[in-house]
Amino acid sequence: MHNDPTLKLYDTEIPIVKQHKFLGVIFDHKLSFIPHINHLRTKSNKAIHLIKTIAHTEWGADRKTLIKLYQTLIHSKLDYACFIYGSIRKSYLLKLDTIHHQGLRLATGAFTTSPVESLYTETNELPLNLRRQKLGTQYYIKLASNPSNPAYKTIFESQFNLPLNIKENNIKPFSFRIKELLSETQINIIHIHKTVTSKTPPWLQKLPTIILDVIKHPKTKTNPITLQEKNESIMNVFCDYLHIYTDGSKSKDKVGCAAVLNNTQLQRRIPNNASIYSAEILAINLALDIITANQSNKFIIFSDSKSTLLSLLNQESTNPLTLT
Repeated sequence: MHNDPTLKLYDTEIPIVKQHKFLGVIFDHKLSFIPHINHLRTKSNKAIHLIKTIAHTEWGADRKTLIKLYQTLIHSKLDYACFIYGSIRKSYLLKLDTIHHQGLRLATGAFTTSPVESLYTETNELPLNLRRQKLGTQYYIKLASNPSNPAYKTIFESQFNLPLNIKENNIKPFSFRIKELLSETQINIIHIHKTVTSKTPPWLQKLPTIILDVIKHPKTKTNPITLQEKNESIMNVFCDYLHIYTDGSKSKDKVGCAAVLNNTQLQRRIPNNASIYSAEILAINLALDIITANQSNKFIIFSDSKSTLLSLLNQESTNPLTLT
């Protein structure tokens, strides 16, 4: 027998409880998360009754509204800290699957005998187990970009190793489970950029001058000749500037970017799993390298990426490529 210790804080005894709610997650003394699962079911059932009320076939809301309502009232609760409580036994997690399926059936008007695979297809939703893997992987990758995060050392610098005789049905720690997922998806965290904090305060940063006149004319509704004339008019206004052209491209197995100024051309090969946005923003960085190496002080950079140009105007952007 080991009696519970008596702990005091400012001469006040701290009570010992079987479970405690911290940041919205109920932790029990065995870390089974069963009380938290039951709490989620209770809260979700209340929202289910609300969806039932407005899911009338004659005067109720349409499918799109019901799906959005389900995602807001129920899906958000199931997603919160799901990669924490998602480490428990699969038999416990099945209690949440029934709520997930019931909400999708109400939103789509499907019969109770309809297969759940068809519900996922109709609503473009993932099964909860894949959803937990996705959110856990996103958190792991985000954590890898920020070494100053308090959880970084616990995940990436832990001295804990799995025992050699661990069984397949034993639950592995979060970091080991996510590493297995990353190896299956061939995502290498070595290529993840670290979070960059600008040394200049946001209120002192000078935003670049970006001309978005061409964007005002949609490509699908505008004559190509009109777009060409608009572009030429901009080039004529800045005829005494040096013109730098940037572009990023992504194929099935290759990603690259380039910046061109007259006979000067800089190219860069980037990791295969990089996005087209990363290629476009890195192309602008190459243009800045050309400007740094050139003696002239009047340049204009031409880019065909709307998302990249808009991100440069966003002072609250946390993308390390944009901040650099």
